[in-house]
Amino acid sequence: MDHSYPATTARPAVHPGPRGVSVVIPFRRFDGGLEEAVASVWAQRGVTAEVVLVAAGAPDRDTLRAERLAAKGPCRMAYQAAPARGAALARGIATAGAAIVTTLDSETVLTPHKLAADAGIVAADPRAVAVCDLERTCPGRGDGGAVRWSFDALDAVRGGALTAHVASHARSLPRHMTLSRALYGRTTGFDTALGAFADWALAIELTGLASGWVRTPRVGLTWTPRPDRRPVETALWDASLDLHLAFLRNGDMLATRFGADALTFLKCAAETLVVSTQMRMAWAHMDDRATFPGHVLTDLRALRAALAAAPGTPRARLEAAYAALTVPA
Repeated sequence: MDHSYPATTARPAVHPGPRGVSVVIPFRRFDGGLEEAVASVWAQRGVTAEVVLVAAGAPDRDTLRAERLAAKGPCRMAYQAAPARGAALARGIATAGAAIVTTLDSETVLTPHKLAADAGIVAADPRAVAVCDLERTCPGRGDGGAVRWSFDALDAVRGGALTAHVASHARSLPRHMTLSRALYGRTTGFDTALGAFADWALAIELTGLASGWVRTPRVGLTWTPRPDRRPVETALWDASLDLHLAFLRNGDMLATRFGADALTFLKCAAETLVVSTQMRMAWAHMDDRATFPGHVLTDLRALRAALAAAPGTPRARLEAAYAALTVPA
């Protein structure tokens, strides 16, 4: 398969939808901080902003309070059973409606022009797939301005060295990010502490391997379908196959490190491209089995083997591989 996607577009590819910014706010419980954070988003000037509240393992009572809050302004609700930050952000990003997505902690209040400034950087520079808050990444700098986030330091990192590199550079990674949805839709969010480094490890693995992404000099990636691939749906299935191959090459690491969350990462990434009924049926089957971590590893290995053996177009290969998972042995 030819993986040379020419970077010919003038702007990053984004999902169609209203202009503006979606702000993903995961929460585990409802408190006064959440209400203030949401109010600060709705008070933004110079840009249309919506809130995406993700109930990440929150109790029913707190989820109901959040739903009542969501009814007061532009807001969407998403629900994520696992409280893991990465999985919650991925769920929120899949729910977001705007072309630009940013993250926010439930205890953080935005200044009135923050989103307009970040969105301006992303919109003005076709290579600027990410901006971060200097105030959080460089405490010694008092300017707190927004900057483009470079992937330069990670270009040479491959394979097993990747996780060690990410873990050893945790302090340099931004806590809050604003990105074009075209890139962020395939990632699971960012966190300075990293925990099990699910956020950055998966994002970097996929950006380096999925051929639907074009590495551009110094500042990340942008997605452009191959010019010979039309209609768009064909290009999306092509990219989805590349995405799965990239993910499954790292399937053992993801399954053993993150367990059932690995399935959430795969689903949320795939859903930003194109999904069939057969894929959803197989995901439900895999979710049912994921209560035991060993089943996640077994299923991802089986999916990789089935995908390698399946003939035909990218769509035919993906659907045949997923169908094989739901057939009793």
